[in-house]
Amino acid sequence: MATIANTLQHHLTGALREAGICSELVPEVTATTDWRHGDYQTNIAMLLGKRLQRNPREIAQQIVSALEVEEISPSPEIAGA
Repeated sequence: MATIANTLQHHLTGALREAGICSELVPEVTATTDWRHGDYQTNIAMLLGKRLQRNPREIAQQIVSALEVEEISPSPEIAGA
């Protein structure tokens, strides 16, 4: 049986492809350490920002726009400074 984190990881991989951000990096999804910031998190936008020399927030927005997780969460959010 797949966990929520595994399901999110699968959807994130699809969203990266859909957004045209093909990468050999596998998005790691973990539980957040602070519940005020949600239930799960990934730092794939930060990693891709460094690798592609682009703004991580813009990459995160592309990913969220392509992310289809309505059966899990109605509104994924981008956290940050």
